[in-house]
Amino acid sequence: MRSTLIKWLAGVVTFLLPALIAAIGLHLDKSVYRNDPAYTAIIPVAAWSAIILAMVVPAALVLTTRMSLPRRLGLAAVIWCLLAIEFYMIFIAVLSSTH
Repeated sequence: MRSTLIKWLAGVVTFLLPALIAAIGLHLDKSVYRNDPAYTAIIPVAAWSAIILAMVVPAALVLTTRMSLPRRLGLAAVIWCLLAIEFYMIFIAVLSSTH
C-alpha cells in the first residue's frame, strides 16, 4: 500500500512538473530577474528536464505494474496524450500572458 502511494505521488508530481515550471517562469518574467544571465541560462535546462521527466517517469511507473501488457501500453498512451494536452494548455497560457 505504501509503495503504491509513493508511486502515485511521484507520477503525479512529475506529470505536473512542466506546468509548475511554466508558472514559476511566468512569475519570474515579471520580476527583476528577467534580464539576469543566470536566469536566462537555466530556463532551457529546467524546461527540458521537466518535459523529459514528465514523459518518462509516469509511463515507466505504469509499465512496471502487474496489469496486462495491452492495458499498460494503453495507459501509457493515455498519459502521453494528457501530457500533450497539458503542453498545449501551457503554450496557450504563456502566449496569453505575453500580450
